This record gives sequence, C-alpha cells and structure tokens, in this order.
Amino acid sequence: MIIQIDRIPWEGLEVHGELPATVLELENEADRIRTCDPILCRLRAHIVAHEVLVRGSVSAQIQFACSRCGDFFTTTIREPDFQEIFPFSDPHSTLDLTCDVRDSIILAFPSFPRCAKTCRGLCPRCGTNLNESTCSCSEPVMDDRWEVLERVPTGKSGGTSS
Repeated sequence: MIIQIDRIPWEGLEVHGELPATVLELENEADRIRTCDPILCRLRAHIVAHEVLVRGSVSAQIQFACSRCGDFFTTTIREPDFQEIFPFSDPHSTLDLTCDVRDSIILAFPSFPRCAKTCRGLCPRCGTNLNESTCSCSEPVMDDRWEVLERVPTGKSGGTSS
C-alpha cells in the first residue's frame, strides 16, 4: 500500500484498500496458521510538520490451529488503532505502508489461539478430541513427582530462624 506524499491534501487523505494475504509471509507456518482473504485497510494520512501521520484500522481473516484440540478455525484479526508516523524530507517521495500493516496484523495474533473458550482439547492418553466425543480412558495418570510436597505439613515455614 503506497501513498504519494505530495497528493495528501491539507485535510488529509482517506486510504482504503486491500493487501494480498501473501504479505504476511506465513507459508512456513501452514501447519498452524493459514490466511483466508486479503488484508483490509481503512486509513487516513495527514501531514504534520515533516512527518506523515497514518491512523486507522486493519483487519484480516486468519485460520489458526486451536492450541488445545488442533482443529483449524477462522477468526478475524483486527487492529482498530493502527497508527504510524513517517518522517520525510522529500515531499515528492512515496510512502509504503505494507510492512507496517503486516507487522500490526501479526502482532495482533493470539499467543494461544482457541477455537472456543469452552474447548476441551485432546485426551492426554488416547488423543481423542473431547469436543467431538468422549474416550474410554480411565482417570488421568497422576504425576507422582509432586507427591512428596503433599506430605509437607502446612502452616510451618521451611526456613530456619536466626
């Protein structure tokens, strides 16, 4: 998304457009993240002194693998407060917003995407998706490494007094 600086009027310039989803460069993440549609941009550019202030919103439809069950789901990633300032010295130059829009979308990705807040995930023993069916596994295996801590008396400090 390129803006010609000398075409920005006194009252600002509305910049609405799309960027191809390929600018996100997620090809190596296809097992966890997939793009669906282009990135939508609704921006406004203003010249302030010797800088261009660009504000607005960007959004994209993204498919994520759920961090609990592994199934893919589609969600809209939005950055409603996109804002960048670009200094310039030549008013006849151009301003490319592509990298800044890309970074804004990627930074809005969830750290641990979930298909639903109520996602039950996978059975740790057999791998059954617990959202789709129940498994016949018995109680979960308890980790006995922490058992010694269960036997420590409560209410007493573990340190020595001086």
